[in-house]
Amino acid sequence: MRDYPAPCRFSYYFFSGGYKMNVLLIDDDRFVVAALQKKIDWASLSVSEIFSAYNIRQAKKIMEDNSIRICVCDIEMPGGSGLELLAGPRT
Repeated sequence: MRDYPAPCRFSYYFFSGGYKMNVLLIDDDRFVVAALQKKIDWASLSVSEIFSAYNIRQAKKIMEDNSIRICVCDIEMPGGSGLELLAGPRT
C-alpha cells in the first residue's frame, strides 16, 4: 500500500548544447514540490527533466533509475533523513 502518490515526471525539451541535465526534487510536502516545479525557470538552467519524490524510498528508486545532476532535498522527512540520502551516492 502506497502512502504517497507515485513520483511525478515532467519533461522539458530544452537542450543547451546537447547537454541533458536532470533534477530531483524531494520533499514530503507536495505543495513545496509543486511550487519549485512551477516557480523556477528550469529551461533557462538547461534542465531537461524534473523528477519529484515525496519520501526517501521514492527518491532512492528515481536515483537508481536515472542520472540525476541536481538534487533539492528536504532534510527532515518521515522515513529517513535527506542528509543520509544525499550522502549515499558518495560512498
